[in-house]
Amino acid sequence: MDFTVESVDTYFPNPHIECWAVVMTRPDDTRHAYVFPKFTLEQRAAEYGFDPADIEALLDIVLHEQFVHSPGGEIEDAAAAQGMLSPALVSNGAARKGQMVPTDLFNAPTIKHAREAHLARVEHGKRNRGRVRPPTKGPDPLDQIRAEHGITQGGLAARAREVDLHRRALRGHLTDDEARELSRAERGVPRA
Repeated sequence: MDFTVESVDTYFPNPHIECWAVVMTRPDDTRHAYVFPKFTLEQRAAEYGFDPADIEALLDIVLHEQFVHSPGGEIEDAAAAQGMLSPALVSNGAARKGQMVPTDLFNAPTIKHAREAHLARVEHGKRNRGRVRPPTKGPDPLDQIRAEHGITQGGLAARAREVDLHRRALRGHLTDDEARELSRAERGVPRA
């Protein structure tokens, strides 16, 4: 099912988070809006090691995440179906620590494994649930996001550091200083 982009606007769900609101038309002419924080492209580049200069690929991934099922959910996981499994790092309601579960950002042995699992889910969503397309005529509203993506080297480094700290914390590999750094980052306290 194709979703044709109609417009892109700035949206504030609260005073602290500036978002993109992408309005699309479905084949049945109903409208659909997808809202995501403006920092999302930078966040995905930091999380999965995507090339931050490849705005087109980042935008494609982010726009199609709306069609991805959460790893380990009740619906078959696209990455797990391809054998992308990793040990659960903690016990939860669905799995015990050490049990093989769908690979995700945090349980993957490497960022490369996490990236491959995420891309498998995104591609599955594009094939089976929906594909975002620019309009066939006129300007592409997504050009606004391409021009104002907001990715900076400083922001990318800070987000990658926080992801690394979270991944290491789940494995019990943080020093006391790193635990304090992660706590400050989670509360939004700037680095010293």
